[in-house]
Amino acid sequence: MKRILLLSALTLSMMVVAPACKSVDQYGAEQETPFRGSDYESSRRYFRAVGKAQSSDERIAKRKSDMDARTQLAAMVDVTIREVADDYLRESAMVDRDEVMSQFQSLARQVMDTRLADVRKLDEKTYYDGQKYTVFVAYEIHKNSMFDMLEDQIELETERDEAVIEAMKDILEEAREQAED
Repeated sequence: MKRILLLSALTLSMMVVAPACKSVDQYGAEQETPFRGSDYESSRRYFRAVGKAQSSDERIAKRKSDMDARTQLAAMVDVTIREVADDYLRESAMVDRDEVMSQFQSLARQVMDTRLADVRKLDEKTYYDGQKYTVFVAYEIHKNSMFDMLEDQIELETERDEAVIEAMKDILEEAREQAED
């Protein structure tokens, strides 16, 4: 009787533990990657991004990881500007919302396409497994530097409506305040 109870308990525990082990194995082992942690995550003052790429050619892997990180930075800037602009434009009825948003998105795209202001490479690591190079690169941009660059571009544009220009400057000022809080 004790044997049957012991065997039943053992079988039951195996039925509970076995599926849990299988679910972890189905995804594979977790990989430790460089540039993890708060030093490589965006904060109130910095946009930060990590790029990763693989290639059999080291130069191509470096270029691809560089492009990946810069694309992530550009997306973060775009999302931040959209969020601040949406909040500002919800409160303000003086200007055409769609016009300001389209002008801002055009301006942000133009700045991103030409250069990212004050991009700083935090670190880069290259690994080779005998067949492929894997490159990790981490970048950061000080948010206020990026906002300064956008403001400089706004002032260079003389074809915009004055109300739109003022709205865009107000939006950047609000973004700066959020970055400093």
